[in-house]
Amino acid sequence: MNHLRYVLICLLTGAWIAGMAQDKFHRPLYHTGQPTPALQPIKKSWKTPDQMKALPQFRPATLFWQNDYQILNARYENTSLFIEAKDQLSGKRNRPDAKDALQLLLAVGLQAPFTESTSESDDLGWRHTRFQQNYAGYPVYGGEVIVHQSKQGLVRILGQVMRPAPAAGTSNFLGPKWSAEAAIQQGFQDVAQYTEVLDQLPDIPGLPKVDRQSATLVVWMKEGLPRLVWHLKIVPNWYGAWDYFIDANSGDVLESYTNRCTLNHELNHNMASVPDESPEVDPLDGATKGSGKDLAGVNREVNGYQENGTFYMVDASRKMFTTIGTDTEQPEGVIWTFNAQNSNPNKNFNAVTVTSSNNTWNDPKAVSAHYNGSVAYEYFRQTFGRNSINGLGGNIVSYINVVDDDNSQMDNAFWNNTAMFYGNGKDAFKPLAQGLDVAGHEMSHGVIQNSAGLDYINESGAMNESFADIFGVLIDRDDWTIGEDVVLTSVFKSGALRNMQDPHNGGNKLGDNGWQPAHYSERYTGTQDNGGVHINSGITNFAFFKIASKIGKETAEQIYYRALTKYLTRSSNFVDLRNAVLASAADFQGANGSAIAIINTAFDEVGIGSTGGSEKPTDVSENTGEEYVVVVNNEDGNLYLANTAGQIISDALSDNPPLSRPSMTDDGTVLIYVSQDNIMRYISFDWQQGQYGSDVLDDQVPWRNAVISKDGNRIAALTKDEDNFIYVYDFNLQQFPGFELTNPTYTEGVSTGDVLRADAMEFDFTGEYLVYDCESQLKNANGVDVTYWDIGFLHVFDVASNQFAEGSIQKLFAGLPSNTSVGNPTFSKNSPYIIAFELIDETNAEPTIYLLGGNLETGQVDTILQNNTLSYPNFSTADDRLLVNTDVTELFIFTRTDLYQVPLASNKISLGGNPSEFMQNAQWGYWFATGSRVLTKIVRELDPSYALKAFPNPVTEQLLVSLELEKSTEVSYQLYNLYGQQIAVWREQESPGKIQRSLQLPELASGTYVLRVLVNGQQGIVKLTKF
Repeated sequence: MNHLRYVLICLLTGAWIAGMAQDKFHRPLYHTGQPTPALQPIKKSWKTPDQMKALPQFRPATLFWQNDYQILNARYENTSLFIEAKDQLSGKRNRPDAKDALQLLLAVGLQAPFTESTSESDDLGWRHTRFQQNYAGYPVYGGEVIVHQSKQGLVRILGQVMRPAPAAGTSNFLGPKWSAEAAIQQGFQDVAQYTEVLDQLPDIPGLPKVDRQSATLVVWMKEGLPRLVWHLKIVPNWYGAWDYFIDANSGDVLESYTNRCTLNHELNHNMASVPDESPEVDPLDGATKGSGKDLAGVNREVNGYQENGTFYMVDASRKMFTTIGTDTEQPEGVIWTFNAQNSNPNKNFNAVTVTSSNNTWNDPKAVSAHYNGSVAYEYFRQTFGRNSINGLGGNIVSYINVVDDDNSQMDNAFWNNTAMFYGNGKDAFKPLAQGLDVAGHEMSHGVIQNSAGLDYINESGAMNESFADIFGVLIDRDDWTIGEDVVLTSVFKSGALRNMQDPHNGGNKLGDNGWQPAHYSERYTGTQDNGGVHINSGITNFAFFKIASKIGKETAEQIYYRALTKYLTRSSNFVDLRNAVLASAADFQGANGSAIAIINTAFDEVGIGSTGGSEKPTDVSENTGEEYVVVVNNEDGNLYLANTAGQIISDALSDNPPLSRPSMTDDGTVLIYVSQDNIMRYISFDWQQGQYGSDVLDDQVPWRNAVISKDGNRIAALTKDEDNFIYVYDFNLQQFPGFELTNPTYTEGVSTGDVLRADAMEFDFTGEYLVYDCESQLKNANGVDVTYWDIGFLHVFDVASNQFAEGSIQKLFAGLPSNTSVGNPTFSKNSPYIIAFELIDETNAEPTIYLLGGNLETGQVDTILQNNTLSYPNFSTADDRLLVNTDVTELFIFTRTDLYQVPLASNKISLGGNPSEFMQNAQWGYWFATGSRVLTKIVRELDPSYALKAFPNPVTEQLLVSLELEKSTEVSYQLYNLYGQQIAVWREQESPGKIQRSLQLPELASGTYVLRVLVNGQQGIVKLTKF
């Protein structure tokens, strides 16, 4: 057994296949031509329990090992990726290239090409390498992951990975039909609907000319449908840069939004971004220190610069200072304050540097703005070692006395990547330069833009606003509110613009001044405010408060800054934020640090994600019906029924001996198999009447194996031909598609070998997945081709949408040791995460066969026994033993094959006692019971009394759903595409009576979708057409 330990270690460390055993599990196949599956309706129907017709999804996890890495955690939810692993060779080799770790994406079934973009190391010893996802040779917008590697061998991968739909092709990626120039023209024409487009940007003191337009070809992949698009950055005026996504083939505008970072969205006036450049002024000389009172009446030190007897509000005293400039060069590394003199950036902007003749500063607004800039600079420098807002010692520039387009007072403040623009207030605010947290908020947008670069739309945009609020309350850290020093209480009754401790902030609903959602269920799902960036930030703000109030602001700010600068990408969402904050905290405190539980609880309480990622599968209750075993009698080759004592209790169930192992429904009413004449047959049992009968299921195609789902709704079958397809028939849809088997890798166009054929198969509890084994071949141009067997999970059906799935594949082991194969997998009867399977080791001349148990949830693998032939394991109904084949020899001569029962330990994957004989001259035992049970949560068809309707249909943007309810009930509205992917979900506590719920749909491509309405344990399904 020493060698087995080596083999298991190799399995778990995943050495790549170098040479594999030949045809170890199954007999040769004979090619007979292209199959034409035409499964006929079963002649003798059987009844399926109602509670087993609609089953939730179970996603099998890959055993948590991948090559040289032990996978500690792996989640892929929608587009959010989080993987944590341990390099098992750490200390024995140098830290591997970051691209080597991308193979870990296979653990969540992802395979996509990536290109390295940047790499950096930090003071904690971590290396952070960013990768850009590609598709058809173009970068995927938003597809970005960061590989984090510690010196101790810990690896984390976080980011966004876009997965194309199965039917997606690359025919539209041969090149753009629309030129960049045409797309830019289209962008400027479209943006004119929302803001003024100036023929020429006017010169502004302190701001150089800018490039008003740029265009980059990218792949836009919303809802899994890839399009080649032009990503535009256009600047229609000084108020703001806009992002546009224009279809490169049709010219359609797919999405657009402004990047303006204003204090309050409800009062904004198209304020946004201008270029990241330093202002140009006359050279100055002589740093000075003066003083002046700010808007709060507090005397502040004012750092200035003197030239020819005039004092300029230019602070050249900070560590970032580089040069004060010359007649032709701009100052670098200064804090600079301008007076806009009640002018507007788009119309004759008349800004001048604030000056004094005697180094006494009498303009409180200028003093406040200058002070704000210096406090923000020192906060980021002293707390995080950051060199100014942009991280590169860039100037911090402020403008006071800025007015709106109509020359009225501006009731807002905004940041433009380089400069702060302060209005003097009007209806809702006092002069905004008085708010240190306001300035901290706006300038923090510069930190965000120059680190994660979070897109200013939807959840990433809400996170952008939230981080700005977070740093705002940390710069002005005496409370948890934003804007308390500048709001007018006649508008904001609570006395603050936003409250991180209480996001509702004195309001009751969306639209009340200052109100924000406190929980994900309250989030805004419309299109206003760039998808609610100023609204939904309240959810993540509340999470930060819950964390920081328990672990302290000093600890929380370090964790959040690291999450922002090291772990997040521009398309990150709320789930990514949770993952990033947890990873950052673990970097400081370790995986069991005191902050981890607090962070998990905080995000749980605001409805973002769940502790530990995906929901863990749970056991189902044991089938309590009468127990029997179906066996193959080796003397005549026929199927017989036996009791659990190993005694045959029936005549031959059929006169047609099986070619393949039989398969049964969970309630024991239907058995199917392929007979030796390659005909698919079935045996139907009526246990109440004590009767059974057999018949042909299909004789139109030569078959070699067939299995039935536990609920009896689906059959999976293999043709006699040697091909790499599994055919799945659904009795309700009456469709019979073929699923091609491949060996997925993480690199586009690269596979670990061609799949030749599958053999053993079994449905999981839900009927959505098949576990199978298959033979693959590695071509060797310089030697002998290598064949091997391995185990995969194939997604064949999506119950939620009642459609066939996309056929994604996950492998039990992505890498096997040399001369090793695995096969003959089987699920336990009561634990959907437990399997048994076989391993063949051909290191020596005589192959060694092992029976193994595996826990898909924990990744644990254990040896059950060593056998002298293939076991073909099958669990008992109590999961306390396995039925296995074993060969009996007398005087070293093979005598017969017997069935043995092997006791299992309580973990169901380890040996629990001595094996004993179950039946002589028998094989392929299948243990079952005749009871009906709930394999998963019961979901019944929605009763007609609910009068479910959805309209209009076809729908464009807003869907109305009507129901009739007897009492107040929580209703879940779930939207799916035809690939079974959940697109949106709304949960509402509905009042009794006839209700009508308005659902604002997310941006969707035209096509067919499925609305699933869950109420009181019942579900209603409505198919929708989106125009």
